[in-house]
Amino acid sequence: MLVSPYMTPFSIRPVTGRRALHSGFLLAVLVCCTQPAVAQGSRAPTLTPTEQKIRDYVRAHQAEQVSFLERAVNISSGTFNLPGVRAVGRLFEPEFTALGFSPTWVALPDAVGRAGHLFAERKGKRGKRLLLIGHLDTVFEGEGERFVRLDTLAAGAGSSDMKGGDIVVLYALKALQSVGALDGTRIIVAFTGDEEDAGPLHLVSRQPLIDAAKRSDIALAFEEDAGKGTVARRGFSGWQLTVTGRQAHSS
Repeated sequence: MLVSPYMTPFSIRPVTGRRALHSGFLLAVLVCCTQPAVAQGSRAPTLTPTEQKIRDYVRAHQAEQVSFLERAVNISSGTFNLPGVRAVGRLFEPEFTALGFSPTWVALPDAVGRAGHLFAERKGKRGKRLLLIGHLDTVFEGEGERFVRLDTLAAGAGSSDMKGGDIVVLYALKALQSVGALDGTRIIVAFTGDEEDAGPLHLVSRQPLIDAAKRSDIALAFEEDAGKGTVARRGFSGWQLTVTGRQAHSS
């Protein structure tokens, strides 16, 4: 199957061990990172009984996650398809409400030309203040980019970048709720509607995310990165080069 970089095949093999859709990592953060760090080359610690329950929840709901992914992918939501981006937000909104979050659609001024963002928040008093970041829009859209499945792989517009990542956020939180780990937590979920193309008024579009970051201790972004965690700063810059010289052949 040929797919574009933004239609990365999404593995739907059974989840095992500590790769339980990032749930164990989220849990470690929620309990203030009390587990000792593992030295490079040493053997990873075994899962605690609570972490095993989280993993088991993810395994038991695997088919449900894939079904939800299919529904999300089949909503055409290219950045400039404003109704489509909002429709993906509406798909997630009741899910966060059921987890005790207060979801809000952040509308943007018409001059921005973008759909807006879905934010959902739990205002507890326990643990670190978490910011979980995803996005609802995709580069591609249309019938030719719909969800397809081949054996243990699935693909479609946004299947990996990043509706798949959004579903990781959702089901990690569901897994944590299943063991009571969400009780009292302070978490903001921020799914932006214009990550792929923020447009010329990006400072207006990004302000809600900046404000949420200022109220958070830890930010986790769930865009797919070949199954590994990455710790780094992200940003962008613009360049204009003005050069002078005497015209000549390249050789």
